[in-house]
Order: sequence, then structure tokens, then C-alpha cells
Amino acid sequence: MADACTCAIAGSGCEDQFTQCGIPCPQAFPTSAYDLAVTYGVPVVCFMALFLIIGLLTILRVRGDPENFFVCGRSLPLFVVTMTLASQSLDSSGALGNVILSYKFHFWDGAVLPIGLACCLFMNGFFLAKPLHQMNLLTLPDFFKRKYGYIAEVCACILCMVSFIFLLAGNFVGTSTLLGFLFNIDQDSATWITAIAIWAYTAAGGLFSVAYTDVLQAGLGWTGILVGSIYAFVHFGASPDKGPAYPYGDTPIVWGGMRDGDAYAPFPNAIMFNWSTIFVLAFGNLMALDFQARTFASRSWQVAKWGNILAGIATIVLGLFWSFVGGTARKLYGPQSPYAEFRVDSCSTDLELLNPDGTITKGAASCAEWVFDPNGPLKMFTNEFPP
Repeated sequence: MADACTCAIAGSGCEDQFTQCGIPCPQAFPTSAYDLAVTYGVPVVCFMALFLIIGLLTILRVRGDPENFFVCGRSLPLFVVTMTLASQSLDSSGALGNVILSYKFHFWDGAVLPIGLACCLFMNGFFLAKPLHQMNLLTLPDFFKRKYGYIAEVCACILCMVSFIFLLAGNFVGTSTLLGFLFNIDQDSATWITAIAIWAYTAAGGLFSVAYTDVLQAGLGWTGILVGSIYAFVHFGASPDKGPAYPYGDTPIVWGGMRDGDAYAPFPNAIMFNWSTIFVLAFGNLMALDFQARTFASRSWQVAKWGNILAGIATIVLGLFWSFVGGTARKLYGPQSPYAEFRVDSCSTDLELLNPDGTITKGAASCAEWVFDPNGPLKMFTNEFPP
């Protein structure tokens, strides 16, 4: 074992624990008995092809009319508006990013994504949906042109394009991560495949293609989130038990995580970053093209209002379910598991350890840093569960 491990440097303060490589080397990950590309990859590609076909067929609804292309002729009913709005907030970057963050850190670090997006949808529904829909806008920058003039419209266009590029990039990364994992291809190639497919059907049918495919994607995706989450909770729990990495055990939620900077002591709590994430998502996405385009495309302002509100409810309920899955992944494949890899020589004598009796041990050392596996949640749902 000594050859396979890196032991602590003398004088680091941790040599007593690592002289004989006290942390076991990670076991080889047990791959599924099934071929990932065949069992999971082929269905994913088939559904991508189906979405592409649906999107291309919607060109028959556009008929060269810009209003049909951009806002679906302002004809979308409530169930479509709700599902397409919630699909945007539970997209590949939001859903996969949520579970990866809650797996890497803790519940709140992932949960802030659906919380922030749901707050945006609630505010949009209660305060903006009616006046914006009644203005019969074609695109969001139209609002700034009517209110503040041409220069404001140009500035809004530039800001919307730049911000949407980052949003689109996040979705490309989420989808390409899944394709790369299933087919064992590099992420650049997977990103190009994703981009070409999405561009093809979006360019053909505009918002019609996006809305119609969103309905199908929502039906499949929401069912998967609920069924997968419940299965994981029932069979494996939502947090690690007591062990070397969690000597006092872990919990699905640390309730003080959003109000106490020392909630995870002796480990740091990114409380300021998490609150900033909620604030940015809640207010920043009021300028999001994807949310507002669906608001403009609603059949009436009442549909726009309630579509946003119902989508917000779906986002927070399904999103928080998914955040819990990060705890299950942490239990099965996190620092507590036999597959965990650690970076030793990462000692810190600045930590203070809170003991069960309430006393504090000064200068407690954290002698190894867990090397996070970004594919942990994907492995959990596509491989045999550990015994």
C-alpha cells in the first residue's frame, strides 16, 4: 500500500497519522454489468433525435411569421407555459449543477439554485408578468426601446446576448458532461454534438420548437427526478453515517447552514456565496430571455402570471428533492466510501474542532483533502449500488 499512497512530509504536523499511509488507497470503482453506452447512452441519443424531429416539424407552425417564431403567436396555454418555464429553471446546468454541488459540499450549496430560480419566477409572476404581457413585446429589449429609446435598446441587447451566452454555455456543459460520461468521449466533442442538435431545432421553429420539446422533456425529467430521488432515499438514505470522515455522523440538512457561518465547523461554510447566489438568480433572471419570452408567449396575462407561479412551485419542490440526492451520493461515493481518493499533505492547524461535549480543540489538523469526483452522482444512477 505504501507504494500506491503519498505520505505526509515530515514536519507537516500530520506525520503520526500518515507515516504508514494511514488512509487506505481508493478501491477501483465497480462498473455496471451493462454497457453504459448501450443501456443509457442509446436511449439518450434516441430522445435527442426525437426532440430534434419535433423541433424541426414546428417550422410548419412558424410559417415565416416573426411573432410565431419569437413568441408562438402569443398562444401558449397554462400547462405549456408552466412546463416550459419550469424546464428552463430545471435545465441541465441547474439540475446537474444542483446535485453536484450538494454532493461536493452540502445540501444548501446545491439547493440555492432552485431556491433562487423559484424566487425569480414568483416575483415575475406576481409583479411583472401582467404589465409585460400587456405591452405585446416581441423581445425583452423592445421594452427598453419603448421606455428609454434606441440607445437603451442596443445596450439591453448587448447585455442580454452576453448573459445568455453564459447561460447557454452552462447548459452545454451539463448535457456534454452526461454524453461524455455515457460514451466516454471528450467534453469538447460532446459539447459540439449538443450545440449542433440544439441549434438545428431552435433555428427551425423558434420558441414553438423549444416549448413543445420542453413539455416532453419536463414529463420525462420530472418523473425521473421524483422516482430517482425517492428510490435513493428509501434504499440508501440521504446522508453519510458515522465514520472516519464524519466521526459524529452527517445529516441530510444542517439547518443553520444559511444563517450561521460556523454551521459546519471545523469546516468552512460558504454562506455569503450561497446567499449571493440566491440574490443573483432571483433578481438577475428577471432579465432572462428564456423566462420572459415564455411570459410574452402566453395566451393571456393571467396565463403568464399563473404559469410563472406554478413553475416556481415545481422548481422549488423538484429542485429540493434533487438536492437531497447529493447527500445520498456523498454517502455512497463521498469521503466516507472505499472509493474515496484523498490529497494528503493538505494539513491545516488553523481549524478548531467542536467536540461532542461542547468543548473546542484548538489547532485540530485536517490531514487529507477529499478529491471530489464530478461524475459521482452519474455513477450512482448508472452503476450497481454498493452493498
